[in-house]
Amino acid sequence: MKLHSAVFYTNNIDAVYDFYINKLGLELDYRQDEKFISFKLSNKVKLGIKKATEDREIPGAQTIFLEVDDVRVWYKKAQNLDSTFLKNLPRKVGRQILVFLILIEIKFK
Repeated sequence: MKLHSAVFYTNNIDAVYDFYINKLGLELDYRQDEKFISFKLSNKVKLGIKKATEDREIPGAQTIFLEVDDVRVWYKKAQNLDSTFLKNLPRKVGRQILVFLILIEIKFK
């Protein structure tokens, strides 16, 4: 079994676009006005972000795990973003996985 895609929720599609395209450098897959946007990751998995319209769709309540070649490089890049860190990266890093929505508070309101 492989992950094909994941969908998260937001209140601001433009802020999502700016973050994932201009700051993280992801490739745009599809955009439907202010309703939905998706990005292609390097392993062909798609990350979709939908404007929240139902009670169950809670922006900022999801977590994304990104596997990267060098977690310290990406962590430093994330530190340069206009974000609030909820937890600092530990000194010892076993796997090269960056947990964006746990390490960084990214809420597009």
